[in-house]
Amino acid sequence: MKTEIVKETTETKYIEWADKKKQFIYTVDFQDYLTLSNIKLYLSFIKKLEKDTDMSPIMQNEIFIDKIGEKKDHAWKPMTYYFKINHDNSSFFIKHSIAPPNLLGIGGYKEGISTKEAENILLENKIDWARIIPFKLGYSDKNDKYYISERKDISNLQPIDEYLDGFIPDTQTSVYNSSKKNTEENTRTEIYKKFNILKILFRNFFDFAPGHNVLVDTNTKELYLFDLTKRDLKKSPS
Repeated sequence: MKTEIVKETTETKYIEWADKKKQFIYTVDFQDYLTLSNIKLYLSFIKKLEKDTDMSPIMQNEIFIDKIGEKKDHAWKPMTYYFKINHDNSSFFIKHSIAPPNLLGIGGYKEGISTKEAENILLENKIDWARIIPFKLGYSDKNDKYYISERKDISNLQPIDEYLDGFIPDTQTSVYNSSKKNTEENTRTEIYKKFNILKILFRNFFDFAPGHNVLVDTNTKELYLFDLTKRDLKKSPS
């Protein structure tokens, strides 16, 4: 087994490994969380919550985990589960994709590799008004895919389309503030200009649209990208 630390232009250090059965990549700063006891506890929580119908969160050994959503395929079978986890003063997002029905084989390891590439795209193009929500781990085997990233405070983050929909004036109101309207139009133009630049840079990534994987910080107007998968990744060993 060959294990190596890869230093990227982002100055983030990764450990990456792959064979015919499994592939993983994770950031060096995540190693302290990847103890056998923590992994077993995380997985036991995840499996329990995936079977639980009342969506009740679990708290044990200072680890809090909550199921925040799921996606099903066309046959109404579970395809992807989403969780948030708080542990040791850190907050993470976990995505568990069930490999066989998971369309296009995305998620897990490929998502980690894609996010790493996305960080470098922003850096190389000197984009300082957009951020990648940092990932911590991407893991894939023949049955499951896990992706873990930092969990951002979402109180100020909204999908671009939802945010801009709120700018449409109420036509029932007798007077609409023209100054406010001009400000909103300028903001709309600014955000779409930024999005169109990113759309070109990330044209080889899936689901790059205003309603998918792109959020806007309603205070700073910075854009945040997450849940990224590149189309033309080299195939993992199989």
